[in-house]
Amino acid sequence: MPVPRSRARPGVCARRLLVAAAFAVVASCGYDFEAPFAEQSTLGAQDAGKDVSTDGLAGAGGASGKGGSSGKGGSGGVAGSGGIPGSGGVAGSGGVAGAAGAGTGGVAGGTAGGGSGGDAGLDADSNDAGEADASTAVASLTFVAGVAATGVDSIAVPDQTNAGDLIFYIDRHGGTPGTPSGYQVLHDAIVAGMQTTYSILAYKVGDASDPGKSYPGSQSEWGDKFFLVFRPDVAITSVTLHDYQESWSAGNPDPLTVHASGGSTPLFVVGYSRNTGAGTNAFSVASPPFAGEVFKTAFGYGRVGYSVYNSGPLDHTFDIGDTATTYNLLIGYYVEVK
Repeated sequence: MPVPRSRARPGVCARRLLVAAAFAVVASCGYDFEAPFAEQSTLGAQDAGKDVSTDGLAGAGGASGKGGSSGKGGSGGVAGSGGIPGSGGVAGSGGVAGAAGAGTGGVAGGTAGGGSGGDAGLDADSNDAGEADASTAVASLTFVAGVAATGVDSIAVPDQTNAGDLIFYIDRHGGTPGTPSGYQVLHDAIVAGMQTTYSILAYKVGDASDPGKSYPGSQSEWGDKFFLVFRPDVAITSVTLHDYQESWSAGNPDPLTVHASGGSTPLFVVGYSRNTGAGTNAFSVASPPFAGEVFKTAFGYGRVGYSVYNSGPLDHTFDIGDTATTYNLLIGYYVEVK
């Protein structure tokens, strides 16, 4: 009985020959099977090194704009999804949120991405990372203490004075003008129309040697002098006198108005009243009232009123009546401290 023959199947070798033949035919048409994979790898590398701030792609393979020019704090820093770590360059180390904006990450982004994609991390650092204005200015003044003396008396800087305080010196006298050593003069002139009556204003930024330091009297008996001490919140860099004015009369002098409302704070306003003899030196008008007054005696000699403004300065009007003495004198001004 004849043995039935099985249907022949193509062997493995035959199948391989068929596949090879197919590849050969396609290849003869110029198609490169390796090209898609090579192109993908090449694009990853190109994107990693590309300045993508113009096309908005993410990271190195798309980091958003120069490591943070769009992100000023690192929003340019989402790790790139386009680059496989190691091949297209991980965009992320150049752009991790926050770190990329700081610049150091931007360098890493440029290195890993193989190009300038991380440069803007440096831009973000130089332009955006903590460029706060480092300058400081006096924002507030506090009155500390005041003292008065007659022209022939010695006068001492108040003991409460600290290093860095503003020591403000007021001197009204007849005779040879003079100021304590080490003080910067703001005003030194004869009161208009009063011949030998001088008005001197000066200041010093205090140091450790100033508290209690005494200065001898050397002027006429009818002179007077004052120290006013003010404490700033930071170091003083400038002191400027504004709106200095005088008014005097053998009778009733015209009132003065110090126009401090136009000044730059912090500032302090000073009003000075003076007469000769037994009449009171109290202000007959003070609007608004001064925050405080300093005087040696309530009769004769001088009196100083002061107000400190750290905001919203006001104009001050003040006067002294006719005290039936030789003369009555008013002086007013304000001082800005920076």
